[in-house]
Amino acid sequence: MLYDYAGIRKALKSAKPPIVSVAVAQDREVIRTIMAAYEEGLARAVLVGESERIEEILGEEGISSPIPIVHESDEEAACRKAVQLIKSGEADLLMKGLVNSSIFLRAVLKEEKAGGRQAFLSHLAAFQIPGYDRLLFFSDGGMNIAPDVKEKQQIILNAVAALHRLGIALPKVAVLTANEKVDEKMPATVDAANLAAIWAKGEIPGCIIEGPITMDVAL
Repeated sequence: MLYDYAGIRKALKSAKPPIVSVAVAQDREVIRTIMAAYEEGLARAVLVGESERIEEILGEEGISSPIPIVHESDEEAACRKAVQLIKSGEADLLMKGLVNSSIFLRAVLKEEKAGGRQAFLSHLAAFQIPGYDRLLFFSDGGMNIAPDVKEKQQIILNAVAALHRLGIALPKVAVLTANEKVDEKMPATVDAANLAAIWAKGEIPGCIIEGPITMDVAL
């Protein structure tokens, strides 16, 4: 069970460091983050992007980097190359650099469709709150703007699968709404009740779902 960021770091250090494929890597903060992870033994990386600019940033930061750089000046091509590194097994994780999310995600979805898969992507964020005894995870943070019930179900399934990979065997899922009473005038409450019913029928396994529920009650 992971209770904080330190636990995640410890877990990463106890295993082989994953290789992060960074798309359009010519961003100072991205490079600083990657180098910090590398120096701490948390991850390795491949930087895909404008090699001259990447090397310029490394020089300005005083970094002599052992991390390989793959030159690609075009943003879309850099994103495709970063995704291909995952597909080929040369990297394990994909990271967005200095590129618009729509371009980045288009490269991911194009690769999924090429492989005959219909991917549903969703966002998952981890929060460590001082004084709280465990990590909190939030999904979806804006990747899917107005999901219907089926899409919300897939968002939960994606999040639960990720949490299982983190060693959280039975995550508790709170389907958040403005109040806890089902109200036809508030579609989110109807969706939340439907999701709880779908879970009760065993169609969202590996977790416990409660909803509709407000944030304060959930915490």
